[in-house]
Amino acid sequence: MYDPQLEQLIDIALGDGELNEKEKRVLLKKADAMGVDREELEMVLESRLANMKKAAAGNEPAQPKSQKAGAVKKCPACGAIVQSFMGACPECGYAFEDVNANLTSKELADKLQRLTAEWDAKINGFRGFSWQKTAMRKDKDEALANTIRTTPIPNSKSDLFEFMTMTQAACLSPATTYRQADAYMIKYKEAGLKARSLFAGDKLFVNLFNAEPQLLSDYERVHENQPQEGDSTNPVVKIILGVLIGFISFILLMFLAAICV
Repeated sequence: MYDPQLEQLIDIALGDGELNEKEKRVLLKKADAMGVDREELEMVLESRLANMKKAAAGNEPAQPKSQKAGAVKKCPACGAIVQSFMGACPECGYAFEDVNANLTSKELADKLQRLTAEWDAKINGFRGFSWQKTAMRKDKDEALANTIRTTPIPNSKSDLFEFMTMTQAACLSPATTYRQADAYMIKYKEAGLKARSLFAGDKLFVNLFNAEPQLLSDYERVHENQPQEGDSTNPVVKIILGVLIGFISFILLMFLAAICV
């Protein structure tokens, strides 16, 4: 009947079978912005509420209470309609915690475990040259790093906090490869930006924010000179080879200079 966005707000407001004053003000404000007649909207709202009450009286299944719908959700504390990505209600400060939400950290760990098992089976079952296995290990490392990089940042406070602490620990683990550590650091920074926008003054995150300079310093120290997965060259060997190449280049330059003279 109306614009889909307005219809969505109406469905959310009436999802619990009631319409409080704050919900009504939000709907009327939205109607004004869209050029919808206020009195007409009020009549539609009253009609829909009446139909819902009749359905409930007749033991017909009522519309389930909705907390989320599309890009917005309804605060269960004050009834305000807010953006779905917000971790707290801007009207009353209520923190949204969806008890049915899947924890992002666990989902990521499960994905990485499955992917690792698949790649290990492929590499161990491969019968070919060693350099080919080295290339496969590099592909495996990149696949794991890409899975980390494409993981969505959670919205709820507890899930976001757990995700940040998990990525922080993974960044500093010597067992984490260079590529994967870099991917974890990217996600940690992205999560930090969201945490600052949603929970800037929350004590739960303050210690994490304050520890970031030390985290970056430790990250550089742990992964300095760490070979990437699939690169079996020892760092010491790399240095020796670099010195030899430089020495040979110097000798060639001296030889060419002597010829030119």
